[in-house]
Amino acid sequence: DKEIIPPSGVSNGYVTWVDSARRFLFVPYQEIRNDGVSKMREEDALVFESYRLDLNTLKWEHLGHLDEKVVQLMKFATHILQSNKGLLLAYINRIYWVDFTTNRIKVSYDPTLGQTLLRVQPFMLRYWNGDQIYLSNPVNGKYDSLRVDLSKFSDSGQAIWKTKTYWRDLLLFGVIALALFIFFFIQRRVRQQKKANIEAIATTPDAPFLGTEIALLELLLSKYNEGKTATIPEINYVLGLKDKNHGMQKKVRSEIINRINEKYLLISKGKDTLIQNIRSESDKRFFEYLLNPELVAQVRKLVAQSA
Repeated sequence: DKEIIPPSGVSNGYVTWVDSARRFLFVPYQEIRNDGVSKMREEDALVFESYRLDLNTLKWEHLGHLDEKVVQLMKFATHILQSNKGLLLAYINRIYWVDFTTNRIKVSYDPTLGQTLLRVQPFMLRYWNGDQIYLSNPVNGKYDSLRVDLSKFSDSGQAIWKTKTYWRDLLLFGVIALALFIFFFIQRRVRQQKKANIEAIATTPDAPFLGTEIALLELLLSKYNEGKTATIPEINYVLGLKDKNHGMQKKVRSEIINRINEKYLLISKGKDTLIQNIRSESDKRFFEYLLNPELVAQVRKLVAQSA
């Protein structure tokens, strides 16, 4: 579905790699050639965009921009060896493993392994099986094998390719971040204002509760005297919500109950909740409300002061 031009073989090996297990062809960069042009500058011929071809679907996938440091590693390696796990870039004192499957460059400083791999000549026949490489020299007819333990390679901290960051993505991220900041800022201001209002009222402990708060507490006190709990319709009635829609009833009811509990916590400097709820015996989907039995005496006193 795209025209991708893999680079031709370089003097020290090939930089394309086939993942036989998962059936992918990795092309770290492109080398575009036009033999009909007499002169071509190097920067015109090389395109450092990494691609992967799915050999099952024959679809190309753009992976990112080949990192400049990786370009230099491939360019100056003494040997580039193909393995069944990626490319091995052999230098005199170190070996780099180009692990395409994880997009990482890994390194080994094993001098014995490095010197042995440097003796592998391009004309030798090579075959990988697991972590063993089998070598055959067609000149003298000799063969040999070598174990390359990739588990001893350590991550160099270098990625093979970098994913491009598009301005549209950055703009979208910035808008989302700004929206979240505004949302949390408003929420914080609302909480601070709410707390300030409650504290201002609580500074007058002689009359901490007002209006509908007193009406609700008086309802709960009467229910306590009868040994009963208050139902939601009863609470809606004393709060003047019986003709409101369900959403509004729930919102206002919750706000008033929470405000009463918050005021009491500030006044008492304790941890006990004044108004509690339990599941209705007749219908477990609904709650019924009652006063904390241990605080009834304090409630009577506060209601009398506020009346």
